[in-house]
Amino acid sequence: MTPRSTVPDSVPLVPSCEEEPTEMSPSSPSPSIAGTREHAHRRRPDVDPETGRTRSISAEELRARQEELTRRLAEIDAEDDTPDEIYDEFMRNLDEERRRQGRPPAFEVCY
Repeated sequence: MTPRSTVPDSVPLVPSCEEEPTEMSPSSPSPSIAGTREHAHRRRPDVDPETGRTRSISAEELRARQEELTRRLAEIDAEDDTPDEIYDEFMRNLDEERRRQGRPPAFEVCY
């Protein structure tokens, strides 16, 4: 006797990346969350579900992803109104704690 999976055959193990979300219902998440989820569904999975290995991507796709991430990080940074001194203080305090533990500093060259 061989063990059987407890997942029914009709349930797909990997969600389809090609499904587009339908119109939003009143119980749907907010537009910002829905937009994030929609974006995640458009991109094909980076891991081959059959082999478990990372799928290779072209240099053009890699460049496009890098540009998208750079743009998104710039948007996040533009929304951040925390003074730089706060980050410097955090890095100094963390480095001091690491020195007390006998570990090398992590951010010494950054502040």
